[in-house]
Amino acid sequence: MVWHAGRVELDQHWLSYVHDAFALANAVGPAFAHGKPHLSSPGEAAAVAVPRLPVLTDADARTLDDTGRELWQILRDVAADNAAAAADPVGGGAAAAERLNVLMGRVDARPRMVRNGAAGHWHLHFRSAAGGEGMRWSANLAVAAGMLLGSGDFVRVKGCQAARCERVFLDGTRNRSQQFCSTRCQDRVKASAHRERRRAETGAAS
Repeated sequence: MVWHAGRVELDQHWLSYVHDAFALANAVGPAFAHGKPHLSSPGEAAAVAVPRLPVLTDADARTLDDTGRELWQILRDVAADNAAAAADPVGGGAAAAERLNVLMGRVDARPRMVRNGAAGHWHLHFRSAAGGEGMRWSANLAVAAGMLLGSGDFVRVKGCQAARCERVFLDGTRNRSQQFCSTRCQDRVKASAHRERRRAETGAAS
C-alpha cells in the first residue's frame, strides 16, 4: 500500500484481497447472475469463490457468507454512484463508506504486523480479537474494500449492465469502458441484440 497525491495505491498483497472481496460478494450477494437465478449453497460459497481460503468451520463459513452479502451491497452502492456520475474524488461513496464502517466494526478489524514465513516480508493484516478464520478473513476483505474506496480506482467499480445479472466487477480497461462482468454476459447481450434485429428484419419484410 502506497500513498500518492493524498490517495492510497494498492500493492499486490492488497489487490489480491480486493479480488477476493469481489469474488465472495458475487458468490453470495446477487439474486440473478449471468441471466439466471443465482443460488448459492450456504456455508460452501466462500470456499468455492476464494480457493485460497483455509479449511473453514461451519461457523467461519457462515461468517464469511454474511460478510460477502454486506460487501456485495457496499460494492453495489459504489457502482450505483459511479453509474450516476455522483461519485467524485471528494464527496462520492457516502452510503458505501457508512456501510463499510459498520462492517469493519462488526468484524473487529484490528491491524497487526504479520510475516510470511520466517524470512518473509512483513505485511499489515487485520484481525479480530475474537479469532477464527471467518473473522480474520472478513476483517481483511472489509479493509481491502475500504482501501479500494480510498483509492482513485473506486471509479472502476461497476455493476454488470446485462439483463438479469447483479454481479459487480472492477473495470480493468484503460478507458473504463467495460460494461459487463464477463464475456458470458457480453455474448448474451450480443446474441439478444442479434435476435431482435432478425425479428425486426423479418417483420419489415412481411
